[in-house]
Amino acid sequence: MLNVRPTICPDCQTIDAMIARIDCALTGYATVAINNNRYELGICLPVDQIERLARYKAILINRRFNPQYAWKVPTSDIISRVSTLLN
Repeated sequence: MLNVRPTICPDCQTIDAMIARIDCALTGYATVAINNNRYELGICLPVDQIERLARYKAILINRRFNPQYAWKVPTSDIISRVSTLLN
């Protein structure tokens, strides 16, 4: 069986914290979607923002295990873009 081994990552705490914030935001959107279906509330969800957060989460997870993934863009730029999406 293949096991993923994390490599040396200088930004791992900030990456992990940002992944946790993205998870909280996506969980909140999922709760709203479930309540929309259950109670027919009709609340609009920001689908574009949800897709962007999911994409950035995938990038950060890949960057966590491979610091050379998407190496042209610094981790600080990715984190600042995610922060603006979350605020």
